[in-house]
Amino acid sequence: TRVFLEAAPCKTLGITGSAGKTTTTTLVGEMARLHMTESGSGKAYTGGNIGDPLINYVDEMKPADLAVLEISSFQLEQMDRSPNIAAVLNITPNHLDRHGSMAAYTAAKQRILDFQSAKDTAVLGRDDPGAWGLREDVKGRLYTFSLRPLEPDLSGAYLEDGLLSLRDG
Repeated sequence: TRVFLEAAPCKTLGITGSAGKTTTTTLVGEMARLHMTESGSGKAYTGGNIGDPLINYVDEMKPADLAVLEISSFQLEQMDRSPNIAAVLNITPNHLDRHGSMAAYTAAKQRILDFQSAKDTAVLGRDDPGAWGLREDVKGRLYTFSLRPLEPDLSGAYLEDGLLSLRDG
C-alpha cells in the first residue's frame, strides 16, 4: 500500500477501521465504478488489503481514475503517505496482541491522516468515539457520517426521520 500510494497517478481513497473495512471498501468501489462508467470520467480500482494488489494496475491508471483501498492497521504502521481521502469508520479494541495497547492501535489507525494536507479530505465516523476522537488531527476538509442528525457545523451523511441526508456546508 505504501509503495502504491507513492506511485499512484490518480486520486486515492483509503478506508480503515476496526470493523466494516472490506464491506465499505467494496461498496464505495462499486459506487465509484458505476459513477465513473456512467459519467465517462475515468476508471475506479478497488484493492489494498482486499483483492489484487493495486500496484499491479498502476501502469494502466490515469490521472482521472480513482483508487479505493482498504488499509489495515498493520499497513498503516508503515505508511509515510496518506490517501487524498481518508476514512476512519471506527476504532475499537482489535489486534491488541500485535499493537500492545489501545493507544498504540489508535496511533496506527491515526496514521491514515498523518500525511494529509489542507487540500485533502477526512471522513470520520461520528457515532464512534475512537474515530471521532481523531477529528483534531484532520488537516483538510472534514466529513462525517452518523445514524443521528449532525451538529449544525458538521458536514456529512446522517439519518433523520428515516431518511438518509447529506449536508455539505
